[in-house]
Order: sequence, then structure tokens, then C-alpha cells
Amino acid sequence: MNRPQDLELLRVIDEGVAGETGDGFFRSLVVAMARALDVENAFACEFNADSSIALIFAEWKGGGLLEEVTPFAIDGTPCQLTLAGDIVAFEEGVVARYPYLADMQAESYLAIPLKTNRGEVVGHLAVIDTRPRHWRETDFGILRIFASRAAAEIERRRAERELEKALRAAERANLAKTQFLAHMSHEIRTPLNAIFGYTQLLKRSPDLAAAHGNALEQITQAGEHLLGLINELLDIAKIESGRLELVLAPTDLAKALEHVAAVARLRAEQAGLSFTFLPPAHWPPRLLLDERKLRQVILNLLNNAVQFTARGGVTLALEVQPRGADSFRLRLRVSDTGIGFEREAEGHIFEPFYRTDSAQRMAEGSGLGLAIVERLVHLMGGGITFTSTPGDGSEFVIDVVTRSADPTLVGEIAARSLIVGHAGPRRSVLVADDVRESRKVLCELLVAIGFKVVEAANGEEAVALARTCQPDLIFMDLVMPGLDGFEAVRRIRAHAATATIPIIALSASAFEDTRQLSTILGCNAFLSKPVRFEQIIDNLARELDLVWIYAEADSATAPALSAAGELVRVARGVPTSALRRMLELAQQGDIVGVGAALDALRDPLGIDRDFVENLRAMMIRYDMQAIRDYLRTLLP
Repeated sequence: MNRPQDLELLRVIDEGVAGETGDGFFRSLVVAMARALDVENAFACEFNADSSIALIFAEWKGGGLLEEVTPFAIDGTPCQLTLAGDIVAFEEGVVARYPYLADMQAESYLAIPLKTNRGEVVGHLAVIDTRPRHWRETDFGILRIFASRAAAEIERRRAERELEKALRAAERANLAKTQFLAHMSHEIRTPLNAIFGYTQLLKRSPDLAAAHGNALEQITQAGEHLLGLINELLDIAKIESGRLELVLAPTDLAKALEHVAAVARLRAEQAGLSFTFLPPAHWPPRLLLDERKLRQVILNLLNNAVQFTARGGVTLALEVQPRGADSFRLRLRVSDTGIGFEREAEGHIFEPFYRTDSAQRMAEGSGLGLAIVERLVHLMGGGITFTSTPGDGSEFVIDVVTRSADPTLVGEIAARSLIVGHAGPRRSVLVADDVRESRKVLCELLVAIGFKVVEAANGEEAVALARTCQPDLIFMDLVMPGLDGFEAVRRIRAHAATATIPIIALSASAFEDTRQLSTILGCNAFLSKPVRFEQIIDNLARELDLVWIYAEADSATAPALSAAGELVRVARGVPTSALRRMLELAQQGDIVGVGAALDALRDPLGIDRDFVENLRAMMIRYDMQAIRDYLRTLLP
């Protein structure tokens, strides 16, 4: 060849081995092979697993690409010879040796095996011509160039298939794990509700000995610990499966952090530790944050600090750094004077279930707290770092960038007082739940704020009562034996007399698909158990267009705080016997009883107002743990 021909050939080869991938690559490849070698037929194929079938990627024949290609058995064909790993060449008379090629009027044949990096033959490239051909070293070189690129593409495709296969297997395994955890969560929460319920009933007995009362308290604490472990497992499962999402809303950062600080202070002092909250010099305006997840992150770190600190104290500090007109960087620091951790543990701290030797000796736990923290921080788009010295303590630093909330989304948030009823005619509510204790708590709350309540223990009863009683609203547990809540909702929606009754779904399942299915079936809202009183209030107000009646118009929802963010722990004018009685009722989970005991104390001249407001605020949130902790700090 002269030089211009050589340059044109190199251009054709380059076009055939560059640019495309997948099926488009092989179509371009066989076109380039046919042009470069000037042949009648060219094709590229991959062998199946046992190298008995040639799976054709693309084929050129008679001046064009074939629209359809058919796999063929390689036994008894010249293609079979490429399995030995060498170039196969017939310059003439190939049809005499392989008569099946007569239809193609084949005379000459040239093929090269496609090999992986390990030397395995996985396919071949072949060209066939109707003329005798003296195959030269240049022709072999051209095929080698094409073969090198084709083999790499086959390996890429195989790796892609293996990856897809592995991803499908991982997805199936992850789905199985998620379904298992969701099922186990519900199965464990149900007997735990019974445990909590019966311990509360036993605590009501006037003949209960002090030792038995202490034993029941230990049972309750152990049950709460188990429930916490289950929640952590569900959190990590949702995070790892990508099913946990941020729910951004206008957030009062000062109120959120002061609440967290108040809870952490109580826990630290109960452990004999000091607690310091260092707020920023200036609080920002309302920010777009997922307040629940932010609280979870900070409380997890603070609980961890308290748990692994024997003496000294714990500090929470917040710095707010403006970034432009409406953006802020939040830097949270949680430090302690605890046991710290060894240098070899630093690379494993955020791994699920990892616990250092010193941590295992000092306290119980799942080893999920820090893993959840790290993943939630990353979900928020932030970062987390830490420093630690064995025996001297640790410090965790979280950086999150957020922005101001749109003023049109914020609105005025009215201060809530203790709700005692609603304006207008008395409304009726149907509560359907197969667990008696769950029904009892919700029914008592509804009765206390002025509702007429009807109870159903299963789906059949719920459907029948919905038709006969025509309630104004239904709270429906979704998982019940027999006719479950899903089917009960479907039947209620299908009946003309009950089709428009608002339905609030309740479920111990913490997964998004349960919420989505409830919405598809026609539920107006979905609440995950355990349900907070404020969630009940919000949903009742929205669905029934209610106006609440408050005990006092000016009492605040948040506990009274000192300038340093400390809960004001005074109870002037409250007899110790009354505090003990309220604590006993709180330990039984009887929030209605606590409210009645508080109302019995009401004396504007003699009872401390801060005490009343603190306790009412916790009751509105139905935060029984906070109520118990608060009352304990007031007792000698």
C-alpha cells in the first residue's frame, strides 16, 4: 500500500475501535472490519457458557448490516477452531471443508479469538469472502487491533452483567432484611405494649409492696431499652436501604436546641454529671431543617457522652455562621470527659454494631448510635468529625449548611395551652386497635379533650361500627388479626354511608411503603406508633376543622427555661405527697390522672406558675419520660 492508503486504513480502524460501547460498538466494529479488509461478510460474536453456541452481536453481509442475527452451534464450523486460541485462516476452498458455507459462496475465511486478560477465549471475530485471499500479516494485524478492543468490550459487558446480578441479589437481600425487621418490629412492639400495660395495672394495686414496685420499674426500663434497640435497628435499615428521607420544615432552632438541652441536662444530672449548654451569640431566623432528625442526632451524641462518662461533665455548644443573605453554617460540638477511645478504634467508630472494649465493659448498647448519627448527618448534607483521648474524653463536631425558611411558609405559631375541649357540638371518634392498651391510652386522651369515643378491637368491628355509629373520624390500626386495617379501610371507603369519614392510619411499621399503601387506600393521614399527643391534636384540628378550648390562654407549650437554658425546677406550694402521687401516675402512663392531680392543686396564690406551665407543656406533647424525669428532680 502507498502512504495515503495506509492513512485511510488507520482512520477506518480508529473509527471502528473508538467512541461507542454496547451494541452500537459492535455494529460499528463489523462495518469497519468489512471496509478495512474489503470482504463480503464480517461478524463478531460471543460464546455461551460452555462454548457451544456463538451469540452474534452484529453481522455485515453483501454491503450492509443485517437487521436480524441468529445464534448458531459452532460444532463442525471453522469458528470452533478459534477455541484453541489461535488465528484461523483459509485462503481458498473453505466451502469444500465446510459445505454449509455454500449458500454464502464462501471461498476464503479469517477469524481471530477474543481473549480475556486471563487468556480465556470468550468469542471471536471473523470475515468471509467469495474470492480466494492471500491473508497477509497486515490483515492479521488489523484483526488483532479490532480483537483487542472487542475483547475489552465483552469483559466490560460481562462485568456489567455481574454487577447487575449482584445488585439484584443485594436488593433482594436488603428487601428481605427490611421486611424481616418491619415484621419483627411489629411483633416485638405488640408484646411490649402488653408488658407496659400490665405493669401499669399492677402499679395501681394498693397492696403492692415497695420491692415489687421497684421490680416493676425495672421491667418497664428493660422494655423501654428493648424498644430503643428495635428503633435503632429500623433506623439503620431504612438509612442503608435509602428509604429514609429528609422532611424539611421551618424550624425554630433556639426552641429545638433548648428542648434538647433541657432533656440532656436532666439525664446528665441523674448520672451525677454536670451539663453545659453554650448557645450562639445570636440565634438565626427560622431555618429549613428536619427538626426530628436533627434532635435525634444531637440526643444520640449526648446520650452516648453521658453513658460513657463516669465523672466530670458533658457540653453542648452551637455556633451559627452566616453565609450570604439567607444561608447559615451550623457547627454543633458535643464534648465529654469520659473514657474516650483508642486510636485503633478511630476507623471503626461509625460502623454499625462496633463497640470498643472499654465501651463494652462500661455500658450496654447496640453499637448503632454513632452509625445512625453519621448517616443522618450525611443525609442532611453535612459532615461529622471527632477527636478523642483515652481516659480524657471525646469531642464530636457536626457541620451542616442550611438556609432561612421562606417567610410565607412560617406563619404565626400560636402558643398552646392545656386543651380541655373543642368549640361546637361534641364530636365522635372510632378507635380501632386490636391491642387493648393502645386503645386505652388513645381513648383516654380523646375523652379528656371532649370527644365521644367508640372502640373496635378488630377490622370487622371497625367496619360495622363505622356504618352504625357514623363517627366524625376514625383512628385505624393497620395491622390486626383477621380483617386487617387495610381491608377495613377499603370496605369503609367502598360503602356510601362511610365513604367520606376521615381516617387516620396508625401503625407500628416505620417504613414508607406502609404509609404509601394507606394513602392509596384512602386514609387522610398516617401516624407511626408511638403516637405523640400533638400529632393527634394537629390531625383532629385539620380533618374536623376544630377550634380548641384551652385551660388558660397564655400558658406556653415549652417548659420554662432560665437564661442559661435550664429547666426551672421549683414547685413552691406543692406538697411532696402530691408530687409523689403525680410521679406514680406518670410511671403508670396515666396522663389523664396526672392532669387531674395537677388541676386539683390549682391555687393562683400558692402554687408556682413555672411548675404548672412546665408540666402542662410536657403533657401536651404526651412526653411521659420527660414528665417522670422532671417530677423526680423535684422530690427530695
